[in-house]
Amino acid sequence: MRKICNLMILATLFLITGCAVNLPFNNRLDYSCVSEAKKLNSSKLKPVSIEWTPRGFPNRIDVQGASGFVGGGTQTRVPTGVGLSNRIMEALDTSIGIDNNSKNVLEIHVLSAKTKFEFSAGAFNITPTMDYGWCNFEVEFLYNGYKWNKTFVAEQKDDTIGGMSPTGVLERAWDSIALQVAKNVVYEIELAPKTDNYKESSQYQQRQSERILVEKKIVEDKARQLEEEHDRQHPGGIHN
Repeated sequence: MRKICNLMILATLFLITGCAVNLPFNNRLDYSCVSEAKKLNSSKLKPVSIEWTPRGFPNRIDVQGASGFVGGGTQTRVPTGVGLSNRIMEALDTSIGIDNNSKNVLEIHVLSAKTKFEFSAGAFNITPTMDYGWCNFEVEFLYNGYKWNKTFVAEQKDDTIGGMSPTGVLERAWDSIALQVAKNVVYEIELAPKTDNYKESSQYQQRQSERILVEKKIVEDKARQLEEEHDRQHPGGIHN
């Protein structure tokens, strides 16, 4: 009994203090959502090529603590960009079709992607388990130059002690976002004006130039954030 209590204390300290947490995230869309995406398919829909802005969003991994008391000080690696982009691509490929050579271009400009989660207070084990997941995904879409903005929100809870999966509740929130995106894109594409050879248009070339400027600003902002962080950690220091 004493050994079990000690393990529980260690697990609690692990979740509350600033320890690094690596969890086994699944980055595939749930089968039930794939089935729902298939129902969106129509012969009227033509495959699209996908372009992400920022380009690095599909590889984005956030390091953050939990929103609740348990694990608030942890440094948990959360693949927000990886998990969302993989699911969205799978949902779009299932419902519309993705072809890198397609003349129909769907540009996904991620304005904001935020994830929150809470660890279960009863999850006293080596692998902490989430019992709450939330995601907010704000996007500007362009389909052959036809533009619209949309914000998607999903929230999932798991009241079972320990949960069915360490990360399942957050993954279900991402599944919901991906399916919402697919439904919205299908709806908007059907409203979009017909455009031939958009990739060769001046509008597309201008958009590409704008993307380069966006990427440049992201790099500059990141460099500035790193410099500010360095200054906070080493006040009065000399820059290299």
